[in-house]
Amino acid sequence: MVFYKDTKKAGFTLIELLIVIAIIGLLTAITLSYLGESRDKSRNSAKNQMVYEYIKAFEIYRANNLEEGYPNENATSTYCLGSSVDNCTGPDFDFPHNDSLNSKISEYIAGPPVDTFPIPFNDKDMRGISYACSVSTDPCSEYRLTWFLKGKFKKLNCIKGALKENFANIGARCTFTSE
Repeated sequence: MVFYKDTKKAGFTLIELLIVIAIIGLLTAITLSYLGESRDKSRNSAKNQMVYEYIKAFEIYRANNLEEGYPNENATSTYCLGSSVDNCTGPDFDFPHNDSLNSKISEYIAGPPVDTFPIPFNDKDMRGISYACSVSTDPCSEYRLTWFLKGKFKKLNCIKGALKENFANIGARCTFTSE
């Protein structure tokens, strides 16, 4: 009786392995792109929530200080909200923090929240929520909040009542003006 050895080796060929690796790489790339969009959506949602919190704080402040109206540190200036070492930055501005303004509303807002989600733009990182008294009268009867969202413009949502403007094809500039 003669025994023959099986000359076929068990395993995968190099081509089969390369095809599997390519498919895994393609699926990973697709998944990561969706994760990036999800991360931007969650950051934008968090920033919009911060704006809602500030709006509530300003309304409570005004209700408690009827003669004074909204905080008005300087009728012609815009300031960065929150407690952070970074100022509010944008394409054509760099607004400083105002400790007096932030301390006035600190009892009406938990935190206060800080925007930790910068949006890279040219040589700056756009970040922060800016506050300005919209009218030059004293007491301040109207204020304006401005912030940036990142993503595809058509898919972005500012808070209800805010103006949304396309910004450099990387996102939106949102502006809320009190009534």
